[in-house]
Amino acid sequence: MIDACREAVMQFPDNGRYWVQLGRGYLKIEQGNAMLDAFQKAKSLGYPVAWFALAVVYHTGNGIDEADLNRAEILYKEAYRRGVGYAALGLARLYDEPGSPFFDLEKAGVWQSRFDALNDRLG
Repeated sequence: MIDACREAVMQFPDNGRYWVQLGRGYLKIEQGNAMLDAFQKAKSLGYPVAWFALAVVYHTGNGIDEADLNRAEILYKEAYRRGVGYAALGLARLYDEPGSPFFDLEKAGVWQSRFDALNDRLG
């Protein structure tokens, strides 16, 4: 997978989707810095899913040294603003984690409702 993604970004360096896929490949082989670089490149190209991919990384800490929930929240909100509906679910999960400094059931409910409404429309 990683070789195909590298080839794709070499052929189409301005395609954000390919950069996100490359970043996902790097995550699978535990190359966190390369993953972040690929996601950041997709973000610099204005690809909306890049904000979501970075939000998930900073929310979960997967592939990096430690989670950064402040950064995750900002990235989720920007992804949502850019039309990535799954960012609403990410925010709902960010706010519904007991023991987290972000724990807020009211906010979790608002974002879960936004996600549910999106799913109902796409249904």
